[in-house]
Amino acid sequence: QSVEQVFRVDLVSPEITFTTPSNASYHRQALTMNVGVIDSFSLSFSNYSIRNAAGGEIQNGTNNTLATSSFTWTSLINLSNSTFPEGNYTLLVFANDSVNNGNSSSITFVVDKSASAIFNHNRTPETIFNNDTVVIHINVTDIYVNTSAVFLQANYSGTATNYSMTLEGGDLFNATIRGTTNLTNNANISYVIHAFDLAGNKNTSDSFSFVVKNHAPSSLTITFPSNGTVIEVGNNTRFNATAQDQDGDSLTYIWNFSDRTSTVSQQNTTHQFNFTDTFIVVMNVSDGVNSTLTNITVIINDTQAPATNSINYNSEHHLQRNGGSQNVNTSFFDYSGMANASLVFSGTLQTRTCSDANTTWNCSWSWNSLTVGSYNFTINNTDNFTTR
Repeated sequence: QSVEQVFRVDLVSPEITFTTPSNASYHRQALTMNVGVIDSFSLSFSNYSIRNAAGGEIQNGTNNTLATSSFTWTSLINLSNSTFPEGNYTLLVFANDSVNNGNSSSITFVVDKSASAIFNHNRTPETIFNNDTVVIHINVTDIYVNTSAVFLQANYSGTATNYSMTLEGGDLFNATIRGTTNLTNNANISYVIHAFDLAGNKNTSDSFSFVVKNHAPSSLTITFPSNGTVIEVGNNTRFNATAQDQDGDSLTYIWNFSDRTSTVSQQNTTHQFNFTDTFIVVMNVSDGVNSTLTNITVIINDTQAPATNSINYNSEHHLQRNGGSQNVNTSFFDYSGMANASLVFSGTLQTRTCSDANTTWNCSWSWNSLTVGSYNFTINNTDNFTTR
């Protein structure tokens, strides 16, 4: 007679898996352990121990009533209290199965409750225009600094946005703001710097700010006419100007001719002076924020004799038809105004009647006792600029 016996051979130790905390991880606040223990048959016992760098035990746990193939440690590790000062810690876990196969495993983790130090802020250039490249430097120190988590938070895009800073060397970080695409005239740019360490502690710097300055238009020149030019009264004269703007702003040009006429908003224009004098012609160029002025002096002269607009008389005078009187009616114009108009007939200065309308005179003469013959008369006009 035979008897069959069944038995199992278990030579495999329990498996230990660390999820939380993980090996070489950094922590700043309380966490719940997540450490799994698995055996192919049945677990009987497990414990854990947390020790500081000096080997002192800070926390432990034991479960000696296991009768399952899997178990998870979920103990609270209250890193926030004084039991866990900053430093390095070791978590050791042991497990034994029902046939006394044992296994132990450990990981290390860091407790860090202090935020990084932020200091030595520096910004160049000191005065900033909209086409400058702005470089911001800051020092960030921490035993466990996260070099990829130092941020410049700035509002130059319109909203506060984080931009990663670059580790330049040692504990010095920098960030660059390129003005041609990010800075506008008179914008008030504010920013702070955030630094996170590997444990997630955050420190924020003081708030900094600057105002984007505006270059006034430069190199303003009246290219035509030149200073001191003599211009004939009543003539249309060309006026041209040029200027530059370092910020690339659009420019507005305004001419003021100082002759009681309206200003002209054009870079290049023509203008007619209608009376004689010396005038200061002012050019004002603006970029919408700042203005620049320049001027020239022009002399308005009158070298032209008065113009005779019309002259009417009987060139063929019939005594029987027209009588013995001759009538001459004239109209004269001069930008300087008229000073005198005279008519001489047969060596005699005739009496005139004139109406004065500033730059225009309408005059008439009349004389009697004409006899048959051929005659001529002379009219002389003088303007107020003593030009005949």
